[in-house]
Amino acid sequence: MRILRTLLLAITAGGILSAATITNITSVTDLNTLNGQIAGLAKKNYGFMTGSGNITPANTTEFFGLKIGLGLGIAGNAGFMSLISAPNSITSIDTLVSLIPAPYDVLYAKIGLPGFIPFLDKTDVGVRFGYFPTMSIPLSGGFMFNVNGVSAFGIEVRKTFFELPAGLIRVDARVAYNYSGGGIGIKYTTNAAGVTNTFTETMTWSGNNISVKAVAGVNIPFVFGAFVGIGPELNFGGVTAQSDLTAQGSFNFAGTTFSALSTITSSALGAYDPFDIRVIGGIHLLVVDVAVEYGLLSGGLSAYAGLSLAF
Repeated sequence: MRILRTLLLAITAGGILSAATITNITSVTDLNTLNGQIAGLAKKNYGFMTGSGNITPANTTEFFGLKIGLGLGIAGNAGFMSLISAPNSITSIDTLVSLIPAPYDVLYAKIGLPGFIPFLDKTDVGVRFGYFPTMSIPLSGGFMFNVNGVSAFGIEVRKTFFELPAGLIRVDARVAYNYSGGGIGIKYTTNAAGVTNTFTETMTWSGNNISVKAVAGVNIPFVFGAFVGIGPELNFGGVTAQSDLTAQGSFNFAGTTFSALSTITSSALGAYDPFDIRVIGGIHLLVVDVAVEYGLLSGGLSAYAGLSLAF
């Protein structure tokens, strides 16, 4: 217990917990409370992220037409911009961890459906896949950012309801289902009184999203497109916040080296907020796509960049 106490005091003294609601971690119960706070803040982010990435111009594919694309994005709470602009202003661990955005990637294809079938004219259907590999990124100050694999799948149906000649202006409706699961974490290592202390906070999520959107856009075929959209969505799933604290040290007495290792683990689950309203907007230029998404209720924010081709 002495080596564990050293670990807990070192983390608190190091400033990581200095402004958190729980300011003195002395037991697993305190850690459970801390993880409950983190999960309670992060649950909005990952429900929002699950539906992120369905951001294409209002250019529904006609029968036999094909669109393919790929891209990268990050999604989280809009507050994560403060991590970039003023990282030193965030001194609470629950706020810090809950603001860390998660990466995602997208590979998608859309194909036009037969227009001679009733209700399928000017309609296409698409599928998307995503997998972000496991990796660790060293940061300054004894920190490390971990990605524990992120996978995604989705299907979307789009139908044009209004268009001007040549499709210069279009309005379409979209219905989509999405799944996302994965994990990210931040690891902090420090030394105090000859003891190596490691604190790892991991968020692991899994869930589903169902969304409906209305999207309007201006299109110059194969050259340029700009679009905006809005719609409600439902989220099902949750995020687990887990703390792993490890302390390892050794000392020499009477010519003998003694080593000790102590580890405690704590976790808490936060269910996704079930309802959100998503606003999307973006541009397509030649083969380049750039888009952003914002959750009006969740405060979620996603930024995306990619490439796409139409045939």
